[in-house]
Amino acid sequence: MIAGELLAKNFIAAQTSDTARAVLLSMNEQYVKHLPVLKDNQYVCIISEEDLLNNSLEVEVGALVNPENRPLLHRTDHLFKIMGLFAERQLSVLPVLDEKDQYLGSLLQEEIVDYYSKSFAYADPGSVMVLEMTRRDYELSTIARIVESEGGKILCAFVSKGAIPDQMILTLKIDKMQIQEINETLDRMGYTIKAVYEETAYSDILQERYDALMHYLNV
Repeated sequence: MIAGELLAKNFIAAQTSDTARAVLLSMNEQYVKHLPVLKDNQYVCIISEEDLLNNSLEVEVGALVNPENRPLLHRTDHLFKIMGLFAERQLSVLPVLDEKDQYLGSLLQEEIVDYYSKSFAYADPGSVMVLEMTRRDYELSTIARIVESEGGKILCAFVSKGAIPDQMILTLKIDKMQIQEINETLDRMGYTIKAVYEETAYSDILQERYDALMHYLNV
């Protein structure tokens, strides 16, 4: 789960000698809105579709480079840093460099999001619980012990910011279809539970909607 292992295959970066027209065509063919610009395999900067459209299509990209617009990743950067930089910079592509700052290749936002979704327990059967707490009260090991005491296991956990300072939202994926006992135990322990999504309840809703549709069609 590091950048060097997630490089896009057959991805073509722009060269400073390419025309804006050629780079726009490359973006279109590769379904991206950004490209890293290289000179002698050295990463120069990122250029966007908007940058190109605001200039003559016959100009060489080297004349449009902005060395200050140089977001990058290194070979050993973890997936969490990758996701964070994609979110921060709102880019469709991020270049990856080695220890000597040589260009290795690029990561595509779409591929990384797909990898991220398949690498964690999103598709595993189970239920979801959302808790609200202060950062001071957050201790995942304690919550995990409570979940395990009721026969469950936490498959994955995600933390997000709350609506006010020092507040956080903890979302848990638990490997049980029904988690009422876990819910009640956490409630007794003083945790604030904002929402619970049980697998069986969701399936029941889908079944009810399907039955209603079949009844409507039969009528």
